[in-house]
Amino acid sequence: LETPGVRLQMSTADDRLYVADSEGGLLIFDVSEPSAPVEVGSIPYPYGAEGVASSGVLVYVTAGGALHVVDATDPAAPVTLGSTTGVTLRGAVELTGSLAVTFQPLIWNAYNEAVVDVSDPTAPVAVGFFGGFVFMNPHAASGSLVVEGGYNELNVFDLTTPSSPVLVGWMSPAVRVFFVTGYLGALTTFSTYALETVGAVEAEDRAGALLNAAANNLLGLGLV
Repeated sequence: LETPGVRLQMSTADDRLYVADSEGGLLIFDVSEPSAPVEVGSIPYPYGAEGVASSGVLVYVTAGGALHVVDATDPAAPVTLGSTTGVTLRGAVELTGSLAVTFQPLIWNAYNEAVVDVSDPTAPVAVGFFGGFVFMNPHAASGSLVVEGGYNELNVFDLTTPSSPVLVGWMSPAVRVFFVTGYLGALTTFSTYALETVGAVEAEDRAGALLNAAANNLLGLGLV
């Protein structure tokens, strides 16, 4: 799949692929034949598009500092129904219910992420803000919860009240090290020990299997 610039975010709906391209803007592809996607429509923006999400024939695009709601019923002639005004919105887009959430990267302040009410496609409006340090972050939205991967952290926000997002959970660098290095490290160590023991049994080296199992268990308990 070739596009004019960098594919910053993509979204699929039915047999269509929507691409936020850094140079081409919003690109629409027919992917009914997965091995041969065909570009069928586009909306150019002066500085390209940064994020895209879709639901049915409605497409939500961040470009030029705003969130645009596009009707792609006719992919060859997509129509912009409405755009946000009065606040700069950038970055990736996630949808959850009648809300769109934008994730602006590379900034540290309380307003990185914006919650946009898109219940009226002709008049999307930013109703709430939250944030932290975001750098090429993973993000997801489901129900009233939004997850963002900040700088060395994982944050969970509750959007039950869209105008006042609440931080309800987070994973600090220390906790992340515990799970990644400690817990996962323990699992890999155990799996290696188990593999070696099973290999010894299959090779009919019963003495070696018993010695390996005994040594690992006894030494492990002794180090606790």
